[in-house]
Amino acid sequence: MNLSARKETFVEQPVTYALEMNGKFFVIEHVRAGVCVETGEQLFSPDTVEYLERTIWADNPSSFTYPTENHPTGELR
Repeated sequence: MNLSARKETFVEQPVTYALEMNGKFFVIEHVRAGVCVETGEQLFSPDTVEYLERTIWADNPSSFTYPTENHPTGELR
């Protein structure tokens, strides 16, 4: 089996994290991630993932939530 080595260069930059869970959409902007220059793949640190999970799974929505059902086009801008 011949596997050719592929170059992957990651740079840290803010990205938008989107998740659909239980029929609700969550969009969090300005999340730090390692982004592969060649493929666009996003890698998040364990601390970042833990923070996102705590924030999204919290019983009380935080001040950054936006109810998309009230938006005229159903899209976030």
